[in-house]
Amino acid sequence: MTKIYFRYSYIYEETLARLAGENFTLADFDKTQKFCEEFSKYWEQYGDKMFDYYKNLGLTLPEFWIAYPVHSRKGMVPFSDPLTIFINDDFEEVTAVLVHELCHVFLTTAENEKLSNDLWQNVSKKYPAENFNTISHLLVNLLAKGGLEHLFGNEISKRLLAPERSMNGLKEAWAIIDTKPSLLEIPNPIEAIRNL
Repeated sequence: MTKIYFRYSYIYEETLARLAGENFTLADFDKTQKFCEEFSKYWEQYGDKMFDYYKNLGLTLPEFWIAYPVHSRKGMVPFSDPLTIFINDDFEEVTAVLVHELCHVFLTTAENEKLSNDLWQNVSKKYPAENFNTISHLLVNLLAKGGLEHLFGNEISKRLLAPERSMNGLKEAWAIIDTKPSLLEIPNPIEAIRNL
């Protein structure tokens, strides 16, 4: 069964802080360690359920990933490789970001290359004027939406996904998706992507 290990790396967080022109303090260190412990326990109720969902869609997943929680830094957003999320007291919001970033990873893992390339080619032919980031998020947004609905149901997922509709890099893809509301009703996100 696939697992995520939430790993605290002092040197990684300190390096990100330095790159952002910010300080890294002992209080940051303590808070991040505490977050890793608490969020790891919270995630236990969702990990197997989420990974089973994506495996049942036909994705191949490795045995484990390492996720690095860090403090939010000026000019930075969470990213998929290395899997980096921001600490936040709202664990549902953290889960939404984590699922989104994992969907980027799912689509770039070598074992999923054929499916990912097929989806990419299908979508890029339909939207040839769109840039790389928008095409990428057409796939990721729908894939992540499916996973969040599986974990939290429709209402909580709508709330968690609402901020993405105003985020640079994601809002352009959501604007396209939202012109086709029937896509949002398709339970299988891979089928929804094929119907974009």
